Amino acid sequence: MVTIDWYVPNTVLYINAVGRLTTKDLLKGDPKLVHLLENTSSDTIDLLLDFSQLDALPSITTLVKLRWAKHNKLGKVIIIGSREPLTFTASLVGQLFRKDLIFVDALSEAQQNLDVATTVATI
Repeated sequence: MVTIDWYVPNTVLYINAVGRLTTKDLLKGDPKLVHLLENTSSDTIDLLLDFSQLDALPSITTLVKLRWAKHNKLGKVIIIGSREPLTFTASLVGQLFRKDLIFVDALSEAQQNLDVATTVATI
């Protein structure tokens, strides 16, 4: 299951993935993320990817099809829940998209890597 919402409106998006992320789940969320990125007044949107409760990612061939990952408004990508093999797969995809990824263990660490003044959100 995947939930997508603003963490800080028009500045930071939050994606929470729980369990086994299927190809269908991933491709279903892609248009929503592209829409959010394209319909914001901000030039750069940072992304928090919460993988702390994720069991598995789809194949790399599926991940490279994601349009949001190549979007010109995408800023920092911070991945919460840095454990193998998820970090390995995410790193490979980050290299393909020429995106620097930041891996952290908790949401509190992710907040420290954001450039905006954020308050602890209830997600």
